[in-house]
Amino acid sequence: MLTVEDCGVIRRAHREGSRNVACAYNHAVRIALASPAEHFIFADNDIRPHPANTQPFLDADGPVVGCIYNTACERAFDDPRSIHTGLWRCDRSALEAISPPWFTQRYTPDGLAHAGCVCSGLVKKFHAAGIPTIHAGWVGHQPKRALSAIQIG
Repeated sequence: MLTVEDCGVIRRAHREGSRNVACAYNHAVRIALASPAEHFIFADNDIRPHPANTQPFLDADGPVVGCIYNTACERAFDDPRSIHTGLWRCDRSALEAISPPWFTQRYTPDGLAHAGCVCSGLVKKFHAAGIPTIHAGWVGHQPKRALSAIQIG
């Protein structure tokens, strides 16, 4: 069973002054890979874990595990392989198997709106590399706060 202690110390990993979610997430992954840790937990600052609901997230067996939370998309977790990166964990080997940028933001053809979330490209990269992704556990989510990404490891 993986514990938070196996993953190391929480560090803030967002780029000062950057409001770009994909850049903040990529920065967190870069910091994680520069550490000696073998397992990483990434969490947004608007995620609210509770031990009873989050333990399945830590207990789940897999190299990439996301935790379920409320999102703007009602069907975000219908696929058992889907993860969204408000709270997720992975092994070093999974991140090293794919190349940066780990996260990208797609836009509509006119460039006026986002076309999907930044999580989808990461998940597609994991699947293309043969790395399974699953979701387990549940956390609260209080959006509308300034976004930052943190990394434990």
